[in-house]
Amino acid sequence: MDNYPDGIHGGDPHAPWNAPDPWKGRECWECRYCAMVKDVFVCLFEACANGDPEIEIVHPRDSACGDFKEV
Repeated sequence: MDNYPDGIHGGDPHAPWNAPDPWKGRECWECRYCAMVKDVFVCLFEACANGDPEIEIVHPRDSACGDFKEV
């Protein structure tokens, strides 16, 4: 028997563990790590999260990735 709260089962579409990933259907420009530097859009995730000095050039309309953070 599963340890789900009363009235909830593993396949319940309203259960938090079945919620869609927050980046699904989103674009790079909607992410807090996307920035414009000298007319070029870049992803600053590695620089902000890991201190890596390299940045990645992105297109603002690219699909968001798993590192997406809401602005």
